[in-house]
Amino acid sequence: MKYTAFFNLLWACEEQYMAKMIAILEKKGEITKEEVASYSNSAKNKVYYFDAATTMEGKARKNSKPQYVAVIPVMGAMFKRAGWIEQASGLKGTEQLIQEIRQAEQDSSIVGILLQIDSPGGTVDGTETLGNVIKNAKKPIVAFADGMIASAAYWAGSQAKEVWASESSSLVGSIGVITRHVNNAEYYKMNGQEVTYIVSSGSDKKIIGNDTKPLSEADIASIKESLDATRQTFENTVRAARPSINSDAFDGGIYNAEKAKSLGMIDGICTLQEAVNRVVYLANSSDNNNNSTNNSSAKMEGKSEAAVLREVMQAQIDEQKQLATTYQAQLAEKEKQLAALQVQANEVSGLKEKVAKLEAENASLKAELEKQPANLGTSVATKVDANNAGEVKRPTAKRLSDALNAEASKTDLVEKFLK
Repeated sequence: MKYTAFFNLLWACEEQYMAKMIAILEKKGEITKEEVASYSNSAKNKVYYFDAATTMEGKARKNSKPQYVAVIPVMGAMFKRAGWIEQASGLKGTEQLIQEIRQAEQDSSIVGILLQIDSPGGTVDGTETLGNVIKNAKKPIVAFADGMIASAAYWAGSQAKEVWASESSSLVGSIGVITRHVNNAEYYKMNGQEVTYIVSSGSDKKIIGNDTKPLSEADIASIKESLDATRQTFENTVRAARPSINSDAFDGGIYNAEKAKSLGMIDGICTLQEAVNRVVYLANSSDNNNNSTNNSSAKMEGKSEAAVLREVMQAQIDEQKQLATTYQAQLAEKEKQLAALQVQANEVSGLKEKVAKLEAENASLKAELEKQPANLGTSVATKVDANNAGEVKRPTAKRLSDALNAEASKTDLVEKFLK
């Protein structure tokens, strides 16, 4: 049997993804886990955390580090309640996303939230409520398009304080509402079924869009009226969040991040780490208690978010430069101290050389001194008196005394030098 209820849903979703999801929903009991998982990665759909103090990713929360940014993945098609699809693949409904946001709001260790979005959109039902929760959050929420942020995903994500994309090729937009009708009359006939709808008086529009007959012009007009009203709510919500957005953004097209930025649909392109840094920045800003969406403190001052990001990054660079200057000054001081020590070492080395030279001279003088007593008598007593024709003249007592005093003076000089 056909599951026709899904055809009457209003979708805020890229058309090709809507068709695929309807095909999966129709199969229901026949669907394999792998088919469902192709629209959602359960491993990537779990909340994880960044340490706000160091802005480094933490695989697990630690009580010793109380400040975190909660990263809530929004992956795959969006439904109000994912039901059995959630159990099969980890795909999360908007109700669960709201619950995760509120849990992060109540957790005192969480300073802010990053919505990591890679979604083509989904059903309208539940999207507006999710957007309101994001808009009115007490803690800053930043949306990060990690691949695609389209239709319902953009509707909700645009309500964050800021919207960033991971790269220039990220896809943004698809603002609008769509539904689909299939005439299953032939299908029922082939299966021997004849379907008749019976409605109460005055309730003829209750069966508009049923799958037993083609749509009339009046049916199409009635359905389009409902679509247009929902689309207008979609547009008004986005415009309220992003006043500077260009009207061309509302033509239903999906754009790469560069084009989306030029249309005012996003604030810029950055890495996941930089998006986390933005959450921390907003959490620490004086405007954190201002609940108007997409208005950081810098926007209030008339600055673009790209300019704010540049200022924040420049401030971090300046801080690192200041630290580098401090370290260089400390290094220069250490090098100066080292040079002084080297001078002292050189002086000590010179003194050692002088000591070695003096010790050598000392040894030489000692050796000379040791020879003096043996030669002393000869040097003072043996002089040839030219008048005595070669006879050795004995020294007088005075001569001997003078000679001894002279030698004693030499000895005193040597001893003083040695000292």
